[in-house]
Amino acid sequence: MVKTCILIPVYNESKEIGQVVDGIKKKGLDVLVVDDGSTDNCGEIARQKGAKVMRNQARCGKGLSLREGFKEVLKGTYDGVITMDGDGQHDPDDLDRFLSREEFEPVCIITGDRMINTQDMPRLRYWTNRFMSFLISVICHQPVPDTQCGFRYIHRKILEDIKITCNDFEIETEV
Repeated sequence: MVKTCILIPVYNESKEIGQVVDGIKKKGLDVLVVDDGSTDNCGEIARQKGAKVMRNQARCGKGLSLREGFKEVLKGTYDGVITMDGDGQHDPDDLDRFLSREEFEPVCIITGDRMINTQDMPRLRYWTNRFMSFLISVICHQPVPDTQCGFRYIHRKILEDIKITCNDFEIETEV
């Protein structure tokens, strides 16, 4: 079986992070939460629910938080990492789709797709995402329907081989 760590960058997500970590821990998976200088107690809630927690003393951005989390994951014996948001928009029950898929395509990146259900997505975000997804798909010579989705699996070998430099939300496009 593939050993995977779930990495969640958070900033002031105390209302949702407990449920997210609970859902992941029920699946028997390791959880690493990177608290990006939150002013609420989301890091402590995550810790109480069983997550390992790292904390940035000041807000540094989602990209830097993920980069620090990737470094920590690579110190372990994990085959890969699944990133997800701590605000509840990514359902821990959907982790099974990633976990079953990674066994068939072991050295890969698997990106979630929020574009299947877009009725609650703001129109500007929808059209920006459609445009960026089209552009990145052309550059990558393969379809990537949701380049901005933070719910994704990344194989360890890819994490070891790529250099990520972004500090904020553009990290999804960079990866």
